[in-house]
Amino acid sequence: MVPEALFKPVEITSRFGSYSASVEWKENRLYYYRRLLMEQGSFPASAFREFIDFRQKTEMADRLMVILKERSGTAVK
Repeated sequence: MVPEALFKPVEITSRFGSYSASVEWKENRLYYYRRLLMEQGSFPASAFREFIDFRQKTEMADRLMVILKERSGTAVK
């Protein structure tokens, strides 16, 4: 298999934390890197919508896809 489409690196930051995800194709291997850091602290109730937005963005980023296809001229086992 070889990659047909890889997603671009994603970085999301807010006062609630940070998130990053990326993929890399190197030496016939697919590497997936993901980091989620949640900040500790007390936040006002008025910031709840901002927190939900942050979590929705990270959830959407976790759903990004990689498309693989068979390498032409070789059989896949």
